[in-house]
Amino acid sequence: MENKLEMRKLGGQDTFLMLKIMSKTGAKNAIKEFLKKQGSFGKDKKTEEDYKAIGIEVMLDVADTVMCNLDNAQSDINKLLANLCDVKVKEIEQLDFMEYNTLIMDFFKKEELKVFFKLIFSSFK
Repeated sequence: MENKLEMRKLGGQDTFLMLKIMSKTGAKNAIKEFLKKQGSFGKDKKTEEDYKAIGIEVMLDVADTVMCNLDNAQSDINKLLANLCDVKVKEIEQLDFMEYNTLIMDFFKKEELKVFFKLIFSSFK
């Protein structure tokens, strides 16, 4: 692809496809596990180092669960990226390795995505 794809801001209608992707990747269950472990943080006296170690372990568990299931949501991920970039899914599928992965990383850096995950996390409490 000659031009770098630009993503628009996330909109309300993107929520549905994002939730579908979260479901297919197992992110929901991984987040629930994270919150369960987070709830147990306060049961014993722990040092800041203990919290860091637990946090790293939990986030690795979440990332592992999601990454192991990404192929279950590949078509939905491509559809979401195509919608956000205002291109056809075929164009997303034809991106080279670097372009495709850069696009995914750009998606995860979106400020609206941070807000979305804050809302999701707060709903599990």
